[in-house]
Amino acid sequence: MPRFTVFLPRLSLLTGTSIGMGIDIFSLKAMTTPVPHSKAKPVSQVDRTNAILIFSPDHDIAKSLTMLLEEHYPIEAETNLAMLEEHINRLDPPLLLVDLYPLPPDILKTVEVLKRRKNKNPVVMFHVFRNNRPEIEQAIRNVSDLILYKPINAELVSELVSVLMAIHFTARTESGTEAPLQ
Repeated sequence: MPRFTVFLPRLSLLTGTSIGMGIDIFSLKAMTTPVPHSKAKPVSQVDRTNAILIFSPDHDIAKSLTMLLEEHYPIEAETNLAMLEEHINRLDPPLLLVDLYPLPPDILKTVEVLKRRKNKNPVVMFHVFRNNRPEIEQAIRNVSDLILYKPINAELVSELVSVLMAIHFTARTESGTEAPLQ
């Protein structure tokens, strides 16, 4: 099985093994030491600073991702595309997790909202890969830092968020601009 490593700008190293037929297995290696979940502190209901923003048009996926991460990180979820841009600009999240709509016109609307965001914090997209519209795949790549193709692997998402939040925490505390995440 061929092994490969991909450097994700501003994020981490992603190593993987190709097992053939377009199936790749990935493992994240942080450029900085991530804060493992075992050391993460529970988040109080009032602590909403640095909340990760989850967007999904599917209420069940938004709820599932929220339940997966809320014990360790402050989370806010949005399921309405019309409210997404306002939510991003108000919250200024350290990380955006975006589950894309299945239809191309809706995907392009989501991409346009993400292009207009003021701060360019990392965006992780969840997407069903369809190679029949390469211009849409390119538009998605242009606004995302990482794309995870569906079905969503909860363990990989949890590990990925841990790495990205550790990098965010390290960058913010080293610059002295922010208190540590809870």
